[in-house]
Amino acid sequence: MKHQIINATMKDSEKNLWFSTPGKGVYRLSSGRVINYLLPQQNKSVFSIQKLDSQIYAGSDNYYLRILNIPKKKFMTERFTGDLPKAELLPLERTITT
Repeated sequence: MKHQIINATMKDSEKNLWFSTPGKGVYRLSSGRVINYLLPQQNKSVFSIQKLDSQIYAGSDNYYLRILNIPKKKFMTERFTGDLPKAELLPLERTITT
């Protein structure tokens, strides 16, 4: 990850550190080991990341939401269409009610 630009970071419940980057996908730092999860289109930037269960949700440019299935190490892609303003997907938050 040397000389990488970092757009967003987060720490999950297993104490892994996650980093999103412009053009280089998502990185996970776990026990001193770095794993890079590349997007299907490598020139896309990831601006926000959030982990929910066994998936990472990555907000990308041009209305793309990348969903990383961590056990399978594969991204799925959703694209939002319609009358959305030109913007980036912002960080997701999870609300738990008891």
